[in-house]
Amino acid sequence: MRWRSGILNLRPDAQPGCSLALQTRRGVVINEPIVIAGAGVAGLTAAIVLRTAGRAVRVIDRAPASGSQRAPDWDAVENWTSVEDFPLFLQQIGVDRQGFRHVGHYAFTVIDPYGRRFDLKTPRPFYYLVKRGATTGGLERGLQSQAESLAIPITYNASCQPGAADIRATGSYGRGSTFVSTGFTFTTDHPDWVCGIVDTEIAPRAYAYLVVIEGEGTLAVVLTQGHRDANRLLERAVRVFQSHTELEMRDRHKSGGSGGDLAAFWQGHQGFVIGEAAGFQDFLWGFGIRHALASGYLAAQAILSGQSWQTLVQREIQPLVRVSLVNRWLYDRMPNRMYAALIHHFAQATDLNALMGRWYHPRLIHRLLWPVAARHFRRQSQALLEHERYRHQTRSE
Repeated sequence: MRWRSGILNLRPDAQPGCSLALQTRRGVVINEPIVIAGAGVAGLTAAIVLRTAGRAVRVIDRAPASGSQRAPDWDAVENWTSVEDFPLFLQQIGVDRQGFRHVGHYAFTVIDPYGRRFDLKTPRPFYYLVKRGATTGGLERGLQSQAESLAIPITYNASCQPGAADIRATGSYGRGSTFVSTGFTFTTDHPDWVCGIVDTEIAPRAYAYLVVIEGEGTLAVVLTQGHRDANRLLERAVRVFQSHTELEMRDRHKSGGSGGDLAAFWQGHQGFVIGEAAGFQDFLWGFGIRHALASGYLAAQAILSGQSWQTLVQREIQPLVRVSLVNRWLYDRMPNRMYAALIHHFAQATDLNALMGRWYHPRLIHRLLWPVAARHFRRQSQALLEHERYRHQTRSE
């Protein structure tokens, strides 16, 4: 799918469910501030796009700074879901790509369940590593700086009462998370290296990864089940990584997180809800940065043009999330031998970006399996919605 700033087919439809502050086509003063709850990636992107277009914006966040709720580490952005490379995507949506550290990678390593190592190379960057957190070079810090340069008022350590925000970008608070990661950051003299492990004995229904870049490292196990065994699985992953390379890890600091709020996606939202708060996530591998950036940009464009946000979500975002859910449903049913066969198959591809891209956009198999996968995830979502954390959503945003 091509994300092209300013070229989207935005039609002047009425937007149901949005506040009067957004109904500019109905005589409301255009400079009335649009309130955004959440100063993360999605919320700040929406604020930057709106302010650049001349709209008044105000951002409110419970945290002391953007990205302060996560330990500074390296995250990945997939580069196969769009024909444009990630830096061009950033340029098209108006995000200053010089404001944070990001590095495109053409090479990486995958270790299969039998310990076999595949060193892969791609004709264009397969992914971009992005620095995260409230730190120099962090994505959130960069977006915060860009917003402040546009004179966007951001109020930290403050709550936005439910219903008071025009755009909600408050994340998931860890409720109903599909993915939970545990690991650590460290320093090392090891050359830059990115490696992943796919093995049900190390990361059931998910994966483990190691990132070393410019002397900074992150090692983690991502889980969708077996959370109580996370520390034991993490140590097992460390041993496998170290069996393939001499890796000295100094100054370890615990890191981890959660994401992929299935219930948030399944229950839907009538107003402007973006990023993780709406459950916009790749439910196969857990990628979420592109969805956060894109949903922030698209929400702002919908407001500026008057197009129905729900129509835009259904056309531009929901199909990709649904495909990831079908992929997740298939992945969960594979034994180790199937993982090994798939790794071998993908390793032979001459254009891995194109091959992966085909599996990240709707195909016949996705349409055929969607009713079955939908029933499965609908049951999971309903169980989450009945949990106390969802029944009592009275906390401020």
